[in-house]
Amino acid sequence: MKEPSLEQGGLPALETVVQDVRYGVRALLRTPGFTLAALLTLALGIGANTAIFSVVNAVLLRPLDHPEPDRIVELMRRHPQGTEPGQTGQRYLFFRDNLKSVQALAAWRDPSGFNVATGDGAEFVKAMSVSKEFFDVFGVRPMLGAAFTPEQDVTGGPDVAVLSHGLWRRLFAGNPGVIGTAIKLGGHPYTIVGVMPADFSTTPPSDLVIPLRPSATGPGGGFNYAVAGRLAPGVSIEQAAAETASAWAGLAREFPQAVIKEELPSTLEGYQAIRSRYVKPALLMMLEAVGMLLLIACANTANLLLARASGRGREMAVRAALGAGRTRIVRQLLTESIVLAIAGAGIGVLLAYWSVPALLALVPPSFRIYADVRIDGIVLLATLATAVLTGLLFGLAPSLSLSRHDLVDAFKDDGTRTTSGRRAGLLRKALVVAEVAACMLLLVAAGLLIQTFIKLRAIDPGFDMRGVLTAQMSLQGSRYADSASLNNFFAQGLARLGRVPGVQSTAVVNSVPIEQGLNLNVDIIDGPEKIERALTDWRYASTDYFRTMGIAIVAGRGFDERDRAGTAPVAVVNEQFARRMFKGTDAIGRHIRVFRDDPAIEIVGVAKDIRELGLVGRLPATMYVPVTQANLSGINAAHTYFPMNWVVRASNTGADTVRAIRDEMRALDPNQPFSAFRTMDEVKMAQVRTERFQMILLALFAGIGLVLGAAGIYGLIAYSVAQRTRELGIRMALGAARHRILAAVVRDGAILAIIGVLVGAAAAAAFARTFRTFVWGVSTLDPLTYVAVAAMLIGVAVLASLVPAVRAVRLDPVKALRE
Repeated sequence: MKEPSLEQGGLPALETVVQDVRYGVRALLRTPGFTLAALLTLALGIGANTAIFSVVNAVLLRPLDHPEPDRIVELMRRHPQGTEPGQTGQRYLFFRDNLKSVQALAAWRDPSGFNVATGDGAEFVKAMSVSKEFFDVFGVRPMLGAAFTPEQDVTGGPDVAVLSHGLWRRLFAGNPGVIGTAIKLGGHPYTIVGVMPADFSTTPPSDLVIPLRPSATGPGGGFNYAVAGRLAPGVSIEQAAAETASAWAGLAREFPQAVIKEELPSTLEGYQAIRSRYVKPALLMMLEAVGMLLLIACANTANLLLARASGRGREMAVRAALGAGRTRIVRQLLTESIVLAIAGAGIGVLLAYWSVPALLALVPPSFRIYADVRIDGIVLLATLATAVLTGLLFGLAPSLSLSRHDLVDAFKDDGTRTTSGRRAGLLRKALVVAEVAACMLLLVAAGLLIQTFIKLRAIDPGFDMRGVLTAQMSLQGSRYADSASLNNFFAQGLARLGRVPGVQSTAVVNSVPIEQGLNLNVDIIDGPEKIERALTDWRYASTDYFRTMGIAIVAGRGFDERDRAGTAPVAVVNEQFARRMFKGTDAIGRHIRVFRDDPAIEIVGVAKDIRELGLVGRLPATMYVPVTQANLSGINAAHTYFPMNWVVRASNTGADTVRAIRDEMRALDPNQPFSAFRTMDEVKMAQVRTERFQMILLALFAGIGLVLGAAGIYGLIAYSVAQRTRELGIRMALGAARHRILAAVVRDGAILAIIGVLVGAAAAAAFARTFRTFVWGVSTLDPLTYVAVAAMLIGVAVLASLVPAVRAVRLDPVKALRE
């Protein structure tokens, strides 16, 4: 009577679902061993997906935290190979004045370092230079004070600053009366005119913003400005891009020198897509990797369910005899699977909450993940959807298998027979093969990345890095703006550092090897052919720089005490400079000029080529000048874009030496703090952080997949042995040798592994083109990697099969026949 009443109430479907869920929970609790194994398997697969998807969601999917973020576009240069950001000041000013499809067009430069005076010293902060339109483009206003005015954003305007919320709290304890007070940046006073809200941060992050004062000279003379705009109401990106191309044609006519050779008309692209495009390929690769891991988990759980289904034939037969149709039975079993998947997802979310901070700690700065990565509602909803789909995926095959019942055979089952037929056995083997194939694909990818990391790590930078410690410092500002005060500071600092115990030699340089220096144009005055405005990597250095860094001088000499201020200017160039500029002739005694008003510089030495611009790629033509003779404009430009570096070669580069160096420099000038201490080995490792991050994650996923794959093979072979107990007992009773039984059982697992390896190898070869973006120095079809991974997988499969095989040969034939 209750069922018709519920049907009349219109909720029979809901009642049935609740009933199925309750029964599914009870059924899972009755088999705690199976449930625990399945939950852990699913938690690993779904948890890894949740962690990676939280990053993908934050970087690629979640809208930016700006009003109407889809209307923010970035101005891009176009060339035959694609598009890239970066504009000169002249180009920015032209587009700002001629584009009508954007209601505001802003420019900014990446943050540079300043020392801000505090009570008893100074703190290193990062300041981003932005144009007055910046606040309009990103739809933000200071929570205190005001944004920049047109009068402040022009050459000669007052020096003002808008603080980030964090710096305001840190330096001024959240004092609302800070507006109008002064803050000293690099020894120069800036008036605080605003404080940004807590939920806003620049990209890249900075501690404060100052006026850009866009110009066609200085920093605006190179492609150093990022430019973004906010579309006018009713204007689409396509319309704005068309107008930008038309305006570019006007730029090319009016300022032909502003256009690069083979450049195509500029365009506008979505700001969020541009900000994330550098990390998108790597993130999608990681998402594909965890997708493969989830498939392995699904296959493993499906195998567990198929094994469990072998003992539920009589239960399903009773249900069918009482009137349950096949659809009803399938729905009940799928509900159990979905309940299991959702429970596994819950544990997986807890694992993701724990792993996301660790994941972000591994992310290198080059990934530019500036978004707030968190497990929000979208991520939880995606995890729930993944759990439901996963439950359907791994539960469908066991459900269909159990729903095919034969009532007579099922009720005759005396416990020695099962409902596991040939079709179910083939399905279990196919699932194991799929697991091994997915493991093969993951392990090949991980192996290629491991080889890439090893090869990059083994690159010889060309100089002796052992025992070299570097200390960065910002010299931007007015404190050391003239050559005399700067060289006096360097001389006293080097003398103090030379007194630190264990220090063998000291030097200063604007940029250390492996990291980018200042790009300047050089004229070759008396080479085999006259060359004007050739690009060179310009670096100033002190007398002992080459000895301290262990850089060999292959011709001529390095710097010495003769190279003082007021003497004839000299330079040392690297071998690449000599090859490019002098076509194989002797470079010693030749003359070059960098700054037009300066006298010619004589080349007195040729230094060995070292890795001055990353570990791979082209070797730049590099020139070194004595810091005592360096052009002040070049020094100021270097200090604007980069921190300068103190370099020491010491017997100990640990904490004691760092502390002693910090104390010596604080005694010399307490307002000049260090921003970073690094050994040269750490500088080198920073160049491979992206590869290291990708390698660690992919190796971790591949390792989890390998464990799950081994568990799948073990489970299948163990189940097969259990099913064949009577058969094996008869064989041994009839005289079968135990080693033959052992070999036969192990062979079953090895054959499945070999088939899976072949399928996985074919899949890896098909995806080889996808891997090319992420590997270096190794072929994506490297036979050594494929053979090593295949051997490892087959070996693991043999070991996984060995445990149930040993159990099989230890069977007592009498007991086996009795069972």
